[in-house]
Amino acid sequence: MKRTLAALLTGIMAFSALCVPAMADTPDVFIAGDSTACEYGFDENYALPRAGWGMYFGKYVKDVNVTDYALSGRSSKSFTTEDNYYKLMRDVGEGDYVIIQFGHNDAKNSSDEDKELRYTDPKGDKDTEGSFKNSLYKNYILPVQEKGATPILLTPISRRNFEDTGKVKDSHGLYDDAVRELADELGITYVDMTKVTEDIYNKLGEKGAMYYHAIYNNREKGKNGIDNTHLNHWGGEKIAYLTAKELADKGVFTLAADFENAPVSRGQFTQSLVRVLQLTDENAKDNFADVSADAEYAESVAVAKAYGIVLGDDKAVFDGERTITSAEMLLMLERGLRACGAQMPENVGATMDEHVKSAVANLASIGLDEGVKSVLTQEDCYAVLTDAFNEVTEIQSLEAAKEQSLDEIEATENVVLNK
Repeated sequence: MKRTLAALLTGIMAFSALCVPAMADTPDVFIAGDSTACEYGFDENYALPRAGWGMYFGKYVKDVNVTDYALSGRSSKSFTTEDNYYKLMRDVGEGDYVIIQFGHNDAKNSSDEDKELRYTDPKGDKDTEGSFKNSLYKNYILPVQEKGATPILLTPISRRNFEDTGKVKDSHGLYDDAVRELADELGITYVDMTKVTEDIYNKLGEKGAMYYHAIYNNREKGKNGIDNTHLNHWGGEKIAYLTAKELADKGVFTLAADFENAPVSRGQFTQSLVRVLQLTDENAKDNFADVSADAEYAESVAVAKAYGIVLGDDKAVFDGERTITSAEMLLMLERGLRACGAQMPENVGATMDEHVKSAVANLASIGLDEGVKSVLTQEDCYAVLTDAFNEVTEIQSLEAAKEQSLDEIEATENVVLNK
């Protein structure tokens, strides 16, 4: 009887196995890189916060799990001393992928500490100790392949530095060449993100490319506050999408979605505008009836209300979750710049349309040709925020005497506060 039951049980289990499809493990994708790829929390040093493209990469690749282990300020050499490197080597397994993007910090050799901890020589082959190629090969490619995973190389994204000719200046010397050469030599998939970003910036020009970048609170950092190395959240997401598309075109991943130029809510835009204009009011306690005290944008909305930048309806409702319109954004920009000292004609009109037309004319009078758009995008909002910051710089004569060196800027890079 026992033998009969055992045989019956075995038969049932075998039949069940045939009826239930096998569950394949979802591959993991790990990102190893520097500040241009890493994740960020709230950072008090920025008026328009920075973002790494790795924060958004998972949104645009299908059927994989993405873990971003990139860290600010690290080179291919110094990253190997971090916990994230050990986590990466612990977690990666057969069938997984590791995206490797270094080069921004491998060139750092201005101090003895940098020479010891971060610098790798762009010359030399994969077997030359101390070279960039050797660091990539020894520390990433070989161990990843030994785990049965697939390494993918990326050249570093371009900085927003332009020649007098109006074309993007070479940001990386021999380091991006080294990545291309190593990938070709080893037959490894790579994406030339240096070229991808250079092509975008050359098409947009120096001003248009600025809208992809983060902005410091302190105008002595970067170029009058513009961080020409790090992307803002709009730029970070766009570069993430382009990286995913390049890899999808090469047959590595499947693209999950087309680029989403996401709408921006009234609350989000108000919060960003107040931060970019650097407006504060310790006495701004009054808020709209529908703005919860624990809403992320509550404090900024109270400040904006105190300055008359935002107005509620006759029921004192702000409606912060609703998508902002182009007309509302322009009116807020006009009022915000007035609060910062912009000299513009009086806004006149009896209707909303008349007020908007007056605002457009007033903004044009100080050199801002924003215009009313029928469909407002996230890109439009980031352009307005950047223009607002630059206008305040001019209005209040806040231009910095000189641009800080990258080494000086790094003092900021290492202070990231998670809120």
